[in-house]
Amino acid sequence: MFEALMKMGGYRVDYLNRKAAGSPQALGFYVRGQLVDGQPYSRDAKRRLYAGLAVIQQELGPENLVSVYMDVNFPDNLARPAYVQLKEDVRQGLFRRVFTFDVNDLAGAPNAVQDLCNFYQEIGGFELLGLEEGSSPGRTRKFDLSCSQSAIAWSCLCLAA
Repeated sequence: MFEALMKMGGYRVDYLNRKAAGSPQALGFYVRGQLVDGQPYSRDAKRRLYAGLAVIQQELGPENLVSVYMDVNFPDNLARPAYVQLKEDVRQGLFRRVFTFDVNDLAGAPNAVQDLCNFYQEIGGFELLGLEEGSSPGRTRKFDLSCSQSAIAWSCLCLAA
C-alpha cells in the first residue's frame, strides 16, 4: 500500500468484503491526496486513510466495507485510476454508498463536482458520506448530490457549470 503513496499518480484498489456487496449497507471508501515536494509520501492520503478507517470502525461498520480506493493525484484529474474504478464498481452494483473522509477528495475542483453530478444523474443516485468540515468522528454527514437546490456550497457548483 505505501508504494502507492510514494509517487504522484500512484493508486490502489483493495476489495475487502465481497459478501457485503450489493447490500443496502454496502460501502466503498475513497481517499485522495497529493504528493508535496520534499515529502517521501502523500501524508494527506495516509492521514485520511487511517482516519477514515477509524470512522468506518466506529460508525459505518467494517462489515459493510466492500472496497477501498486510493489515488495520489490532483482533484481535477478525472482519469484518476482508483476514482474511475470506484465509479465502475458503483455501476456494477457493488455498493451505493461512498464514504470519503474529506468530500474534497472527490469534489475538490469544479470539473470534479460536475463529473460527480453527471455520474449521480447517470446511475440514478448514490449516497455520499463524509465528515463535516472541522468535525470529529461521530459527525458523519450525508451530502446531497442531486444537483438541485442544495445547502452544500460545492454541490451547488454543478448548477453554474
